[in-house]
Amino acid sequence: MKTLSALLPCVKRRQPEAPQPERHQLADRRPQAKRSQTTAPRDGSLSDVLAKQPDKPARPFTIIPKPLQKPAAANQIFALQKSGMDYRLVESENGKPLDNPEPHGDYVFAIKASDPKTVLVGKHVLPGATPQPHDNLAVEGHSSITHGENALYAGTAWFNKGILKSWSNDSGHYRPNAHARHSALTSDNRQLLPESKFIRHKHQDG
Repeated sequence: MKTLSALLPCVKRRQPEAPQPERHQLADRRPQAKRSQTTAPRDGSLSDVLAKQPDKPARPFTIIPKPLQKPAAANQIFALQKSGMDYRLVESENGKPLDNPEPHGDYVFAIKASDPKTVLVGKHVLPGATPQPHDNLAVEGHSSITHGENALYAGTAWFNKGILKSWSNDSGHYRPNAHARHSALTSDNRQLLPESKFIRHKHQDG
């Protein structure tokens, strides 16, 4: 006896239907939006970032207990100014430029708590150093130009013919820590003492 399939050779066998994709699968096939190739601008240098930060009150440093240095006369205390890359010294009391205003060599500097916007400078003569401008107006040290007042920051700066080469937190009387410079300097003072020129000095007491 013939089977039913043999009797109906022309009838096509029904193929199983393929499963239909779900709606969420269809949505996944839609063309994806092209991602933006624009990259975020790189952050600026640390000195640029610090220059844009608002000025914050800093904790002043007091004199480390030791004998005060001889107070400097008015004509021995200068204020530091800058035009472009060139620095000049003016009298701290009246802003009058010196006869030779171009700093050259080693100078001590301090920012008094009572005058946070001014960087005071005094000539520092190293033993055995070649004679340099303003040597005749040299001071003994940092407490000479502050007259023993509290300071927001203090250190040493080195110039070569009016160009700042480097500056540090080297001050034996105030001994400011290096990190305090970020809060001690106003935005204007950060232009005078740029971060890129800073050299950390480690005091003996840490």
